[in-house]
Amino acid sequence: MSKKAIIPSMTLAALILVGVVGSGIVQAQNVGNNLPIVQQLAETFGLQEDEVEAVFEAVRDERQDQMQKERGEKLDEAVANGVITEEQKQAIIAHQEQVRSERQEEMQQQRGEMDSWFEENGIDHEALQEYLGGPGPKGPGRARGQN
Repeated sequence: MSKKAIIPSMTLAALILVGVVGSGIVQAQNVGNNLPIVQQLAETFGLQEDEVEAVFEAVRDERQDQMQKERGEKLDEAVANGVITEEQKQAIIAHQEQVRSERQEEMQQQRGEMDSWFEENGIDHEALQEYLGGPGPKGPGRARGQN
């Protein structure tokens, strides 16, 4: 295979991996558990889980920064092509940030409400994850009895 074909293929594979890992990190953060892959990497290579987690977070942050940069470049192009004005571009950026912030607050509120509901009903939601297919001892998306 030529270099021209290998580099884009590897880049695409890396982006897919980052996307999968990033979505797993978000899912793990939503329930307050470490990703099983973080635990497995730490155990396999004799590392501290917090160090491995920090690498995953750095990759996620880098990916988010790259996506934000690309969105900014696309908006700059829209301004240059006369599709929107600079003021409209700034309004779009501000609105996107507001929506993102509101989503985070809403997710935190829902997580708190769910934690309270579990507590009020005497349910150990961490132990229950194994049976509901969430992140837990058997990994994300694996319900009890599945291999």
